[in-house]
Amino acid sequence: MKICYLGQAKSPIVRSWAEHFARDHEVHLLTDDYYPIEGVKVHRIGWDTKIPGITYWTRVMDVGNLLEQIKPDVVHAHYAFGYGTMAALAGAKPLVITAMGSDIGSGAAGSWLIRRGVRYALQRCDVLAVKDDMAGRRAVELGCPADRIVISRSCCDTARFSPDAASWALRWQLFTNSCTTVIYTRPFNRYYNALDLGVAMQSIMEHDPDVKFLIVDHGDLIDGWKEHLKLQPWMNRIIFLPRIPHEDMPRYLASADIYLDTFYPQPDVAGHGHGTNLIE
Repeated sequence: MKICYLGQAKSPIVRSWAEHFARDHEVHLLTDDYYPIEGVKVHRIGWDTKIPGITYWTRVMDVGNLLEQIKPDVVHAHYAFGYGTMAALAGAKPLVITAMGSDIGSGAAGSWLIRRGVRYALQRCDVLAVKDDMAGRRAVELGCPADRIVISRSCCDTARFSPDAASWALRWQLFTNSCTTVIYTRPFNRYYNALDLGVAMQSIMEHDPDVKFLIVDHGDLIDGWKEHLKLQPWMNRIIFLPRIPHEDMPRYLASADIYLDTFYPQPDVAGHGHGTNLIE
């Protein structure tokens, strides 16, 4: 069986799908951010141009050409807008689309262009996978026939994140072996309400003044926030971590005492994903 995926090659979700089915099937991945995946034939799509509209249409043309060459038995696009719309415009059949959250949530709610592209893709896919019932209802609002929607709930191996899986070597390395440890992994940007983190941290320290915070150092607001922190007396309670590969994340999550999240969906807009780290 030939399976063709469309999605970000560096996405742990896309990689997990591709790697799993590559054990027994011929798997191709069409992506605009080439990254090698064992057992998977990765094809980079699109031309390097400075014009966004032209760049997108070169990806659509590449998708169409590659599908004609590969002749897959099924096409599976991750993210309804972008890759899902590309697959629909290229005439992919049979087409499965996985909605990832913001594509049918805040993205479609806040942009006429995204909403139009999502509607186009959802009306032309054969199956739409969503994370929960609320996302399913949101997809119907956006024009997807209800009989094409399946609930594909996110899950993980809980044994990898239980207290027994904690790495005391890592805690010694981070100097967190004798204190409460809080970890925050979201990109530091406005979409995830990351600026609320400072308020949350102060509230936590009122209950536990010896707590330490592990914060992954990424996001467009992180540098400005670091400058602000220089004025705070509790700067020494924060440990900034470099970007953590997803395969290493279980060790960090299992070794922390608390997972802190600042993201919450927009009011009255369903469809948002929970995030892989939060589920883990």
